[in-house]
Amino acid sequence: MFSGMYFQKTAKIDSKNRMAIPLKTGITYGQKILVAKMPKYYELFLLERINALVDNLEKKFYDVSPEQREEILRDLNYIFSIAIRTSMVDEQGRIVMPSSDFKAGSEVFLQGRGKTLAVFKDEQDYSNYMAAVETSDILRK
Repeated sequence: MFSGMYFQKTAKIDSKNRMAIPLKTGITYGQKILVAKMPKYYELFLLERINALVDNLEKKFYDVSPEQREEILRDLNYIFSIAIRTSMVDEQGRIVMPSSDFKAGSEVFLQGRGKTLAVFKDEQDYSNYMAAVETSDILRK
């Protein structure tokens, strides 16, 4: 499970478009990760967590009003619209990143965020994100 601690780290994309997941996350061999494309970065989620959220929404689906049903459907559509791929953690703690946006040999910037991991393609996007987060006082002090 991803750590509740916040951390920053860099990682390299290898020749097969794999990225090592930091040990701090607690991710282990064989776990499945959902890779989601956000507007300015990628977000990594444990697939089991997404499945639990979807199951919870589906259970509520039949016992709610039509208006609430529409809201649940919007949430489900959002979850599936941002999902690009799932990737299984290999024995060396790596996952495959989308080759359309991540090039072999490039450096990426990671931000641990509770139960997710944000991956930024370049330092400028990472710096912009961190500046916005710090001014919003989201990070724990």
